[in-house]
Amino acid sequence: MKILKKNKKQNNLGFVDRRVNNPQLDAHALAKGLKRRREDRFNDLFYTGLVSVLILVLSIFSIGSFYFN
Repeated sequence: MKILKKNKKQNNLGFVDRRVNNPQLDAHALAKGLKRRREDRFNDLFYTGLVSVLILVLSIFSIGSFYFN
């Protein structure tokens, strides 16, 4: 679907790609991209920490069960 829309825009002679001509749009897109990457980094750290804590808790319980049996 995106390919068809892209070809349609390229074939339209009146189509102007505003991303190239407008530096404010470029800056806005860059800011959104940086914000998205920052949120992704936070999510990655959150899930990494969560998995680490779960592994730590499970290992404590498994070692404890071996010790007390």
